[in-house]
Amino acid sequence: MREILNCIERPVVVFSNGVNPLDDKPREGYQQRVAAVDSYLSPHYRVYIKINPNLRSGENFRQLGLACLEIEIGPEPSSIIARLIQRAIAVYSHSIYPLLQTTARELVSLRHAPFIVDLHGVVPEEIAFLGDAPKAGIFASLESWAVLEADVLVHVTHQMANHFIRKYPWLNNENIVCPIFTEPSHTEHRGRATHNAVVYAGGAQAWQQVDRIVDAVKESLQTYTTTILTHEPAVFREKFIAAGCPVDGKRISVYAARPAEVRSVYSKSNYGILCREAHIINKVACPTKLIEYLSFAVLPIMGTPQVGDFTDMGMCYATMEQFSASHLPTGIEYSEMVANNFIVLQRLAELANSGRKQLLAQLR
Repeated sequence: MREILNCIERPVVVFSNGVNPLDDKPREGYQQRVAAVDSYLSPHYRVYIKINPNLRSGENFRQLGLACLEIEIGPEPSSIIARLIQRAIAVYSHSIYPLLQTTARELVSLRHAPFIVDLHGVVPEEIAFLGDAPKAGIFASLESWAVLEADVLVHVTHQMANHFIRKYPWLNNENIVCPIFTEPSHTEHRGRATHNAVVYAGGAQAWQQVDRIVDAVKESLQTYTTTILTHEPAVFREKFIAAGCPVDGKRISVYAARPAEVRSVYSKSNYGILCREAHIINKVACPTKLIEYLSFAVLPIMGTPQVGDFTDMGMCYATMEQFSASHLPTGIEYSEMVANNFIVLQRLAELANSGRKQLLAQLR
């Protein structure tokens, strides 16, 4: 396999924190972003670098697909890896997390091609939000290094691009806005009748406001059935049970689901919960599940409208207060809101396609 490495010309070298872009397990936003960008890069040979600090010598190879290879290396990579970096037409980092390892930064410094940082989110602010100030400081320094070293910054929203321009006004990077966009428009669901089915798809991180979701579900229990699709079902079950809500598979269902099953639930749902607060980590975000909701004619129930570019583009939504009061839109009002959101979805698709073209233009 090492001999094959010498034959790989003009690859895109990717750092993605060990995430496999072809994995079909249930995915959060990071994994979905890696997979989506990999599909953009598919005309080129992609080499994913996975750094294992416990690997003392040599490399481990894994063929991920046609023209797609994963190489696991140790903290002291061989000269063959250095030469691979030097032959690359781009070095791509998914967020600043993979760059925490000194080895990754050293390899980046060997490049002869653009260094592209896909920011994904505002990492120092996320960590500070979780209450770890020392760690947030470490990642603030790392972020400063990454945006200074990068030739191209990829943002998931205009709000994110504006945030980084304000935070680092001295930067002269190329800025590309490319939303996370993986779903086609499911137009066959546009005329779906409302039948009081609510879905939540996502994790139990602090910014998801799980307690607020549980309270709203409890208050509207007699009106709506709610399905919680999460890779952390125990957290939700415990909170529902503590609130006196029956997790019986009738009024409330909580379980982990694979992507195909998630889509099946979406196709039977009218409303989808996205319960965020007005914090910078949400203001710049492009939640994958929100695009999924719009794609399946699921009307978002929002904790705040200040999430990414969605409301700037005209997205219609219900509020958590309407949900708690059992007053979600129905009938013609619901249908008109969903129809409008398909227009928003098309705008997002156009923005994603424009970002994809700008990204590919960097690979010369």
